[in-house]
Amino acid sequence: MPANEFLSPRPRPEIAEHEFIATENQSPIAQVSYDRMRFRFTTAKKVHFRAVSFKYCVFEDCYFRDCRFEDCDFTGATFRNSVLRGSMFDGSRFDYCRFAHSLVPVVILERHMPGYENVALELARALRVNYAQVGDSDGVNRAISAELSATRTHLEKVAWSNEGYYRNKHRGFERAIKVLEYYWFYVLDFVWGHGESLPKLLRTLILAYMVLVVFLYRSSGGFFPAIQDAFLLIWSNYGGAPQIPMAAAVTLALRTLLLGLFVAVLVRRLSRR
Repeated sequence: MPANEFLSPRPRPEIAEHEFIATENQSPIAQVSYDRMRFRFTTAKKVHFRAVSFKYCVFEDCYFRDCRFEDCDFTGATFRNSVLRGSMFDGSRFDYCRFAHSLVPVVILERHMPGYENVALELARALRVNYAQVGDSDGVNRAISAELSATRTHLEKVAWSNEGYYRNKHRGFERAIKVLEYYWFYVLDFVWGHGESLPKLLRTLILAYMVLVVFLYRSSGGFFPAIQDAFLLIWSNYGGAPQIPMAAAVTLALRTLLLGLFVAVLVRRLSRR
């Protein structure tokens, strides 16, 4: 049986080199469907769209400046080499959207993420890659934060939610693995924010220092000597507390680990600029 017997042509309609024009009385373009439309070299400036459907549309080399999209649906839409600078998207949907080399306002990450965490995760990843392509370091950082937040919610639901979808999909040993992933995610988030938070890494260093002070309290002969010995163990090759050689070995390993994490955080941050 020929493979193409199960296929039928479905050409995509196209609008090229057109401009959306605001009406004289400033009334919005409302309740219009452009589903599956391919827009090429299409522009709009300060135009108000209300309840317009752009499902599965493709925007290529388009320019939408200072427009307002109110309750519009961009489900499955793709933006390539397009500009959305200054536009607002009150109540609009961006489920399964894709972006490439486009100038996209970060307001989408802040106010218009999808309700389902797995869909939000995909959108955050798509925006992170897009912001990296156009050199927007602030957008990359915000997209990573949204991606981590969606991942946290997803792992929490997989591990503990009583929703039938998660319980039917992850059972027995597989669910136990997801519980371990959930705790490991939180450990990494607490220690260094998955490489995105210098304050969390500094907090980990302070906590490690306090634990070392408590550990050296007896051998150092008091609280203040323990503070001094802990400081020298962390920041120098001082062989304090010789009767506890394990303390020096553990401190050296911890110092090397924290230094490596610190350098990794700096490299991640500076490499986006």
